[in-house]
Amino acid sequence: MKKIVFLALLLPMSLLAQVDNQPKTNPWALGLVPQYAFTNGIRVDLDVPLNHTNSLIIAPQIYMHSGGNSWIWDYNEMLGAGVNIKHRKYLMQMKNQSGFYLDYGPTFQTFSITQHALLPEEFTEDGATYIELVDGETTTQLFKFGLDFTLGARLVAGKLLYVDPFIGMGIRMSFDNQTSGLHKHYDSFWYDYGYTGIIIVAGWRFGVLL
Repeated sequence: MKKIVFLALLLPMSLLAQVDNQPKTNPWALGLVPQYAFTNGIRVDLDVPLNHTNSLIIAPQIYMHSGGNSWIWDYNEMLGAGVNIKHRKYLMQMKNQSGFYLDYGPTFQTFSITQHALLPEEFTEDGATYIELVDGETTTQLFKFGLDFTLGARLVAGKLLYVDPFIGMGIRMSFDNQTSGLHKHYDSFWYDYGYTGIIIVAGWRFGVLL
């Protein structure tokens, strides 16, 4: 009888110990990437845990600027949106939900940019048709696709707040609705809205664990 009572007490204690020893699933997290303000945008990262070492990152973006020139670009109005989808693999878990990680995944962005420009306009004089350039506004539609690979470290302070520096590389392919070969106004530097080529992906995010 004593053996039965002993086993009855030992079994739940053993199961509880096994549960405590199981790897804990990463918490949900919500973060902000402040460097997107440089391009008149805002990006929010939602970290959706898949298991104790893998997460799905969903990062929507909104871009908006009007009422004068931007810091670098000369345009009248800009509206844009985008999203990054990444798979994150934690390489080393540390205490307090901190850890090093590798993530990778596709990105998509679209922009509508209105600016002053010299536009061709036809006119007829003495029975002949001519083309002259007149001041007006034109709208460029941009579509940008890409793929990113980054390494980072999520560093948790206390039980709620975190900071997350990261660095990596990416590739971008951009298309617009302007005449091919005649419009490279937004493809001069790696941070341009219509850039095509290899870029350095670096920065930091901060946020909260949910």
